[in-house]
Amino acid sequence: MANRQVRNPGQLARFDMSAAIGDAPSFAVNTGQAAEALANVAGNLSDALGKMADRAAQHEGELAGLTAGQGAAGSYLQQTQANGIAAGVAGTGPWYEQAKALLRKEEGFRDTPYWDKTADRVGYGSDTTVTADGKVVRVVKGMKITREDAERDLDYRLTKREGLQVQKQLGDTWNKLPESAKAALASVGYNYGSLPKEVVAAAKTGNLEMLSSAVAGLSSNTARRQREASMILGAHRTPVQTASATPSQPAGVTPVKAAAAPAGVDATTTASTEAPLSTTPLALRRDGTIRGEAFDNAALSSWGWRMQEGVSNDLYAAAQQFEENPTGYASAAEAIRKKWSDELPADPKTREIFDKSFVNQNQAYTRNINAQHEKKLREEQLASFSAGYSSRLVDFERQAQVLGANPDGDAIVAEQTRTIQNSIDGAAAQGILTPAQAAKYKLDVAETAARGRIQGVYDALPTPEQKEAFATGLLNDWKEQKGPLAALPYDTVKGISNTLFNDAREQINRRTASNKAEKVRIDALVEDDVASIAATGKGLDPASSGLDPAKVSEIVGPEGMQKWRLGQDRANRIYAATNGMEVQSTTDLNQRLTLMKPEAGKPGYADELEIYEAARKRAQDVLKERQTDPLGQAARGGAIEVQPIDATSADELSRTLTLRKTQRDQVAGLYQQQVPVFRPGEKEALSAAILRKPEMLPAFAMSVQEAFGNEAPRVLSEISEDGPIIAHAAGLSLASGDTSIANDVADTLANKREKVYTAKMPAQGEMSNFANGEIAGAMYADPRTQSALVQTASILFEQMANQHGFDATDLKTEGSVARAAFSRAIDRAAGARTIGDKTFGGLTEVNGARIIVPSDMEKDRPARLLAGLTPAQMEKLPPIDSSNEFKIPIDKIRQAKLVSVGDGLYRVALNDPLSDDPKYLRGAGGTFWTLNIRQLDEVSKTTRSADEDLDLTPWTPL
Repeated sequence: MANRQVRNPGQLARFDMSAAIGDAPSFAVNTGQAAEALANVAGNLSDALGKMADRAAQHEGELAGLTAGQGAAGSYLQQTQANGIAAGVAGTGPWYEQAKALLRKEEGFRDTPYWDKTADRVGYGSDTTVTADGKVVRVVKGMKITREDAERDLDYRLTKREGLQVQKQLGDTWNKLPESAKAALASVGYNYGSLPKEVVAAAKTGNLEMLSSAVAGLSSNTARRQREASMILGAHRTPVQTASATPSQPAGVTPVKAAAAPAGVDATTTASTEAPLSTTPLALRRDGTIRGEAFDNAALSSWGWRMQEGVSNDLYAAAQQFEENPTGYASAAEAIRKKWSDELPADPKTREIFDKSFVNQNQAYTRNINAQHEKKLREEQLASFSAGYSSRLVDFERQAQVLGANPDGDAIVAEQTRTIQNSIDGAAAQGILTPAQAAKYKLDVAETAARGRIQGVYDALPTPEQKEAFATGLLNDWKEQKGPLAALPYDTVKGISNTLFNDAREQINRRTASNKAEKVRIDALVEDDVASIAATGKGLDPASSGLDPAKVSEIVGPEGMQKWRLGQDRANRIYAATNGMEVQSTTDLNQRLTLMKPEAGKPGYADELEIYEAARKRAQDVLKERQTDPLGQAARGGAIEVQPIDATSADELSRTLTLRKTQRDQVAGLYQQQVPVFRPGEKEALSAAILRKPEMLPAFAMSVQEAFGNEAPRVLSEISEDGPIIAHAAGLSLASGDTSIANDVADTLANKREKVYTAKMPAQGEMSNFANGEIAGAMYADPRTQSALVQTASILFEQMANQHGFDATDLKTEGSVARAAFSRAIDRAAGARTIGDKTFGGLTEVNGARIIVPSDMEKDRPARLLAGLTPAQMEKLPPIDSSNEFKIPIDKIRQAKLVSVGDGLYRVALNDPLSDDPKYLRGAGGTFWTLNIRQLDEVSKTTRSADEDLDLTPWTPL
């Protein structure tokens, strides 16, 4: 039995480190059968251990090779990151720049709106756009935008809308993400409006693989989601690049200038914080060992896919830049090949891998670009031909129509048709058109020629009836192969025939309907013409109205024309009978009608009677209008030229009021009747103007006094209904010569307008009730004046409340400051004033009843005059009608109640005026007897009073 011994311990040690286990027998010696058996066991064990060592060395080599491949291929990825996952998308730099590049590629640019599921969109797939002045506007049909508008909208979306929404959803997680991942998520948010919840949840884990899977798993736009997911996963290997750095570009591809950060994005927070990739060149071992071969294979595999990815990105970017330029792409591709080839390790297998990958990818891009280029050339040729063809076809159709009335038109059109069709055949021979396209174009030419020629002949026919007959005969011409129709199919000819027939029939129907409508219009114009002649002596202007006699004759016929002429004659006679009535007095009008009245039994009586009745009706209308607007009627009659009342300034108000008095007097003399100062609408306008500008109130009072003198109260009474406060305040100024109330009212209204006076006031109803209680029955017979007095007092009360600061709402409390102040305001509004130690006007009591004292009379004078009334004084006053000749005792009159009916004018009631039987004194004709207190005052100065009858002192009349 042989025994195996170790021959060389050192050699065995080297074996353990570097040799294959299968080499073990060469290191042992046969020492016998026992040793051989032992050697078999050891050999089996050694064989198992050897396999384990092989696998360990292989695994160790693979790991080392992968690491080396990754490090060596880092330069490929680092130099191609500018292209990103999609062409034109930066793989480094601020997220918003990467996002904008990605969205430009994914969405594409369109300058006009298109419908997309839920809205019209434009630009980069947005339903808004941003104008040059920064205004965000909704997309509407028909609009057109610029690329600059779309870029502003993209910034707006990423910084103010979807991009901001994504950041809010992720919170602090956002700042921890790589820039490319942020860009990809901004793209998802832009497409969805916000991030789906599963994407938010994945992002907050911080695991980019989970985030990439979540984006890739979204259901809509799956291809785009895959690209975004790849961008997120690629971000794990993206090198450091600050926001201001410029990423390197692939060879042959034009660099893109980095943009500044838009508003709302902090460029200082967008830099990546990842470690830079290694750029160590790839070094293979090629030592023939298990570990070395595993190292080389793993390194080549790791390096290879990264190299292919880098080359692929560069070629893709070049293909996108030169997608229709084969020469430009070839130059860029050669530059890319040379750049990467120069950096390859000196290893044949490595170069073979690179060359194979480059050629395969480059051939695909080259073929595609060549095809695109050829397609573009053909499209340009076709577009050029089509544009010229379309223009020529339009011109040809126009010429064919113009030849409609030319008897040689068919021959001319046929010659032109052949010429154009020959040019189409030439384009087909050159390959610009396919045979099918050429055949369609030639048929279009033939049809255009036929349609143009037929339309021209049709349009040249004078009447719709002739057009209808022509359309019907087209099918017969086609059957007989006449003219350009011969080259067209039957269905086409039948369609043309039907179209023209329907058009002719529609023209006939329109003409019939138009004539009916035109007759209605002409009839109305004829009536207007006749009415205009009767009113003004002038008919309608034929040029502006369209009332042309020839047209009228065509539409209404001879009978209608005769009727129109007779109507004009009758209208001229009516005008002659009524002309000038606006400037005649009532007496003159009656005399005119008397002279015009026809006598029965004479020839032409019926016509004359008709004219007379028209004149009589016109006279009635004139007199009716004169009751409401005599000034306007006189102006229309040419007697005066009325100038409006101008309240813009005190001077203009005075001037126009003075002019109005002159015009009023002229018209009163013309019509021989009383004429109001104001025209309809002027009272309201004047009152409104003064209320808008209260400072004009005193000037108005003075202007009325200056212009109308003693007539001023009657003038003010005209506006009392529309401007009660204005009329009352102005009337007090006129009666007393004191403008203080007018000034106070104007001041209060102005301060209320400017919100200077803000004191809280009682409700108007509460103030009215209090004032009516103060006035009692003093103005029972003149409620309109009482209402004006109460309104004026309320304004004066409001002035006092604001100036003195008391509580104006405390009217219900007996003895309150508010009550006392309102009582004084009512007294002032009733005309009370103090001169020296004497009080004039206002409210007072006579025989236990309230009366209004004239503002120019001492307050107690009416009571003294009535108490001292004598029969002698009564004799000098208007007579009282007792109806039964019963003379009313003087004592009864002295104890009577007075009720104001005007300034210093009173009705006299022997009983309570508020009772059912006030027993008012009656004058001549049964009217109320009125006591003029100023007249009685004058009478008392020349007649002894009742008190003076008791005085024994001799008395001498004044």
